[in-house]
Amino acid sequence: MTELTDLERRIAEALERIRGGVEGLSAAAGAGASDGEMDALRADLEEAQAARAEAEAALEEERTRTAALEQRLAEADAALSEAEASAPAGPSEAEVDALRAKAQRLEDGIEAAEAELRTLRATLQEVQAANAELRRTAITGVTEPDLINRSLAADLEAVQAARKADLRDMDTILRTLEPLLEGGRDA
Repeated sequence: MTELTDLERRIAEALERIRGGVEGLSAAAGAGASDGEMDALRADLEEAQAARAEAEAALEEERTRTAALEQRLAEADAALSEAEASAPAGPSEAEVDALRAKAQRLEDGIEAAEAELRTLRATLQEVQAANAELRRTAITGVTEPDLINRSLAADLEAVQAARKADLRDMDTILRTLEPLLEGGRDA
């Protein structure tokens, strides 16, 4: 770019000299110009023409470079647009919310299972304690109906807690399979 500016300055100087020479020629034409003045003017004219040709060549070169850069920019824009169009989209807000809700349901299910497990363990301890008491009384030969009732009640509680845990497990399995089965129907 500085070359172009330098050439423009040189052309302007040469044109100024030519203008001065033409004015001088006009004045000298009436008085008759010398060969030396004419040669100097011709040399200035040739220099101005050469500088102009150089400036035009430099300008054409800059235009070519600009056109090449614009072409590369257009290609880069096209490649970027294509990349953006083919880039996989992330999950939508609704999908993220659905996954969060599913995770929350799973966490709730885990908490419920842990609570049932604690209940089952407590019931099992009661059954074991009642059975140990029954064994002790059976060894002594004395049967106490209260101990038998307590043992049966603890045993019944354990069976009910186990059934409740089984139902929860089946419900979890069904909830997991239901979306998969519905997806199979849609396909």
